[in-house]
Amino acid sequence: MFLEFKFLEKKIWYDIRLHQYDLIHVNELQVHGWSIKPIYFIIFANLQKREGYTLFCESRNYKILIKYSDFDSGDVVRYFGEMNEFASTREDIPFEFKGRDIYYSVITCGMPLFYLSKSAMKKRTEEITYKVNLLNTALDVDSDGYLIFSDKMNYLDATERVYLMYYVGMFITKLICDKIFGFDYLVHLGIARKYMSIQINTNKQPDLIAFNVDDDGYSVFEAKGRTRIDNRMFNYAKNQVRSIKWISGSRPLNGIVSAVYPYNNRVKCHLKDPDIIEGKEFDISKLDLIWLYYEPIFTILREKRKNDEKEYKYEYTTEPKKNKYITSVIELEKNKSITISMNPKLYDFFDKFDFDIDRKDKKYELQRLKDILGTQKGLNIEISGN
Repeated sequence: MFLEFKFLEKKIWYDIRLHQYDLIHVNELQVHGWSIKPIYFIIFANLQKREGYTLFCESRNYKILIKYSDFDSGDVVRYFGEMNEFASTREDIPFEFKGRDIYYSVITCGMPLFYLSKSAMKKRTEEITYKVNLLNTALDVDSDGYLIFSDKMNYLDATERVYLMYYVGMFITKLICDKIFGFDYLVHLGIARKYMSIQINTNKQPDLIAFNVDDDGYSVFEAKGRTRIDNRMFNYAKNQVRSIKWISGSRPLNGIVSAVYPYNNRVKCHLKDPDIIEGKEFDISKLDLIWLYYEPIFTILREKRKNDEKEYKYEYTTEPKKNKYITSVIELEKNKSITISMNPKLYDFFDKFDFDIDRKDKKYELQRLKDILGTQKGLNIEISGN
C-alpha cells in the first residue's frame, strides 16, 4: 500500500509497509491536507497512526551482549564479578536491565541537541521525545529479550545510520556506566567546554566524565556507536580517553572505551580500559559538573512552571509523591507518557544559586548540595501506559 502526498508541488510516493515511523528530509509535509511538522533534523512522521509503538516497557527485562578487555584483574572482579560464569571468555556476556533503566539513560545522558543547532531547539521536552523516537527507530527486541538493530535501519543512508548509532552508543554507555561501573552521574565534556567556557588543552578529548557526589572518584568514558568496529577506531578512542590524566586534582579510576555495534544483529558493547600514560588536567568543580548533569531536567521543569497558570505548592517529603516533587509530564504518544520529578529542595537550590562564584564558596555550596541529595532522591522518572 502506498501513500501519495505533495511536497514543493511534486508528487512523492511512500510505501507505508516499510516503516511505522518514516525518516524524511524535508521541513514540512502536507499529507492529505494535514501538516506534519519537523522535530529538529529528522522527521518522525507517524503515518500509520498505530498505537503502542514505543519499544521499552518500564518493568520488562531486556538484554545486550558485553565484551571486556584490557582491565586489570582487580577491576575484572570489581566490575564483572557477578558475570563470573563467563569470566573465561570475557565476551558474549548477557547483561540484563529494565526498560526504566534505558529511559533513565535517554533522559539524563548525552550532548543536548541545542548544542548541535541552537535554532532547532525550542523546548527540552521535545528533545526527550526526539531521543525516545531515535531509540525506537534504531532498536527492536528479539524473542529472547535481546536488543537488536531494527530493520528500519536498512532504509537509511550512511549519514543517517551514523547519526542514530552515535546516540545508541551514548545511551548504552550511560546505562553501563551506572549498572556496571556504579557511577550515578555522567556529563558530556562538550557541554562543559561550550556551556561553561571551560578549556581543555587537547584536540583528542573523550566524550564523558563519570562521577559520584560523595567521593573524589572519577572515570573517563569514550562512547562509540558503529555499524562495525576495527582496530583503528579502538586506537583512536584509546588516545581520547588517555588525553585526560587529572580531573580537578584527582586521577581517573579508569579511562573506558565503550563501543556499541551489531553482533549477529544483537546489540553488543565492547568495553576496554587502556592505561592512562600521559594526559592533561581538566579543571572543573564537582558543583559545576552536578549542575551540568541536572540542568536539562531543571530547564524542563522551569519551562513547565512558566507555562503553568497555577503556582506550584508543595511540601518537603522524603518520598517522591505527586504534587510534592516538582513534576512535568512528557507525552510520548497516545496513552504513553514519561513523568519527570525533581526534589523540590534541589530545584530551589538551582533556581536561586549563582554559579559565578569563587572556588571557596563553591566548596560550601557543594556541601549544601550534598546534604540535599543525601536526604532526598534528586530525580524520579516514571513511565505510564505500558
